[in-house]
Amino acid sequence: KYSGTDGTPTGTTPWPKTFTLSVTDKGLFVRGVAIDPVNADIVITGSLASAYNFGGGSIGPNDTGVALFIAKYTSVGTFGWAYVYGGDAFASDIGFAVAIDSASRIAVVGQLMSGVNFGCGWLLGPSPSCFVVSFISAGGAPDGCRWNQRLQTTSYGYAVATDLSGNVAVGGAQGGALIQSYSP
Repeated sequence: KYSGTDGTPTGTTPWPKTFTLSVTDKGLFVRGVAIDPVNADIVITGSLASAYNFGGGSIGPNDTGVALFIAKYTSVGTFGWAYVYGGDAFASDIGFAVAIDSASRIAVVGQLMSGVNFGCGWLLGPSPSCFVVSFISAGGAPDGCRWNQRLQTTSYGYAVATDLSGNVAVGGAQGGALIQSYSP
């Protein structure tokens, strides 16, 4: 995390966060990061192939596959929460991008191969397919799920953005470019 009004790093890193893996860990990949514009909390997403402790105890995939994770840290680096979804046998569930709007609502996009419930209904469908989920700010995940969608075609979600009204736009691939818009 760096701070500078002109976009350049200033001073020292306020709190470097390094995720240390042991020799038995199969892989942890942080693929998306967002800063909450309200309180400067940081949310990350990505994938992991074995149990990992983000700061609140060890969590990992449902089975032998790769699971997606979403984790939150405060602006000073204190662990907030972390959740893991999917990871069924031979599945590869990945969070690729995260965005946070002006009301601290979190949107995550990626790919699912497992059936996943983010807290507002099961997402089932072809494998792999693009998903997008939006969480409210108060509880984070999973109790704060606002809505979720999974495309019913082979697809991948790689980018996500939000606006001031809580709308979410997703970019990815579905046999070519994919751009989808969701309104709350």
